[in-house]
Amino acid sequence: MNLWEYSYKNVKLIDIDGKEWVGYCIGYTQALDNDNNIASITVTTSEGGICFYENEIKSIEEIKDDKKNNNQKRF
Repeated sequence: MNLWEYSYKNVKLIDIDGKEWVGYCIGYTQALDNDNNIASITVTTSEGGICFYENEIKSIEEIKDDKKNNNQKRF
């Protein structure tokens, strides 16, 4: 899984428990920079910022915004 591809994009993520999360990916941390050696992303959701490690993600996809201004954050 190439998590860095989702940085600064709107995403829909399903975690390993089957819960769906929708938000804006505000950052990527490579495995070497995490104590557990697992890459992660941070997603701003309606419940706040949440860090998801790669092994906690069942699936992730970018949510395309049809509007001209793709830099607008929505969640």
